[in-house]
Amino acid sequence: MVGGGLGIAVELADELTARGATVRSVSTDPETELGDVDILVHLGAAGPSEPPSLPDAFAVLRRAVLGGARQLLVVTGTGGRMGHRTATDAPTRSDAPAGMGLAGLVRTIAREYPHVSCRALDIDPKETAGILTTRLLAEIVNPAGPEVVGYADGVRSTLALAPAALESDALPTGAQLGLTPGSVVLLTGGARGITARAAAGLAGVSGCHIVLWGRSPLPAAEEDPATAGATDESALRRALIATGITVPAQVEREVARRMAEREMRSTMASLRAVAASVTYQAIDVRDAAAVQDGIADLMARHGRIDGVVHGAGVLDDRLIADKSADGFARVWETKVDGARALAAALPSELGFFAMFGSVSGVFGNRGQCDYAAANDALDCLARAWETRFTGRVVSLDWGPWLPTGTAGDGMVSAELLRNYARSGVGAIHPDDGVAALLRELAYGATPQVVYVCAEPEAFDVAFSGGLGG
Repeated sequence: MVGGGLGIAVELADELTARGATVRSVSTDPETELGDVDILVHLGAAGPSEPPSLPDAFAVLRRAVLGGARQLLVVTGTGGRMGHRTATDAPTRSDAPAGMGLAGLVRTIAREYPHVSCRALDIDPKETAGILTTRLLAEIVNPAGPEVVGYADGVRSTLALAPAALESDALPTGAQLGLTPGSVVLLTGGARGITARAAAGLAGVSGCHIVLWGRSPLPAAEEDPATAGATDESALRRALIATGITVPAQVEREVARRMAEREMRSTMASLRAVAASVTYQAIDVRDAAAVQDGIADLMARHGRIDGVVHGAGVLDDRLIADKSADGFARVWETKVDGARALAAALPSELGFFAMFGSVSGVFGNRGQCDYAAANDALDCLARAWETRFTGRVVSLDWGPWLPTGTAGDGMVSAELLRNYARSGVGAIHPDDGVAALLRELAYGATPQVVYVCAEPEAFDVAFSGGLGG
């Protein structure tokens, strides 16, 4: 067992010992040996006042499955409904739920290690230690079943996707979005890919001011004349080789960099044509101080901020056996620490705060343990922050988008799209994705939504067989 929140550990240990088990407590220390563990029970996120378990909990869960554990039970304490509220529940005020992201990680472990029984169990921490111990023991001795379950009001339940039509299919106007030409919208994730598409959509219907934040600096206004005439990747390779770059790996890096810079220039030019103004700043959203300064600068220049789209994210797809704790943390921090830094710095009077998630967090995805966990965490934060701002808070879990830009723009490769198509998973056209975002901000109400071109069952095949998503 890891952790001992809510006084469960002692009672559960006694019950398991009485049934012949040997129980020991272990720490999250990376050096802890777990090679002799059959069942790992993680209680570190069971208490409502506990700090977030991830990213640190990844190391102990990884060691358990690599060491041969046959069962994982990860306990969270958000009320027994996996963080979802009913109409009569009081609004939550948590800045960061202790168990956020654990369900997404557990789902991915189950995909990579199908012989291991994996379960994320959400409980109501207000129940007595005796009742909670009974619930945990029941899950341990009945390991078959769904990967995510909860107990609320004595009822055991799980999660399932359900269709949820919006009140209108019409593309909203700027007024319906609460935006005018004087409004200011901040988007993280740079000037490429999905974020760039979202910026163009918001500016196109409202004429608002657009502020883009990305890790990379904005390129020079004009490309080097030696390569500017090369209109595609093949021509660009030839032009680079003609300049004296002959090492193949270096050529490919330069091709990727220059194609990305072209897309950034194109994004800025297209935005200037429809937005009241366009500003780009090189800000790493993982840096809370830089985010705080960036918001302060934005407010000083414009005197307002009306909406935020948090689209920043990085990929480092690897199987759990090959994933380092540092690699997991890097993917996690960009999405989750970035969202938390933004929420802490933003004024409460905000028209909308939209976070771009992924279906990898909803279904788990082989090779994306960190990405699945981070996106599940965004879903948890959206539910916890429903009343944090005056306007809409939502996490949008996207299925794969059709690629329209350069490699590495956050969209899915053509090869992976073909693999998904064989499993029955289609791709979202960027125009349709932007329209869905606008409609969701104008007409939606729930804090978590999923947009896919597939039946949910298709992801059982698509996300169990290969890397990425």
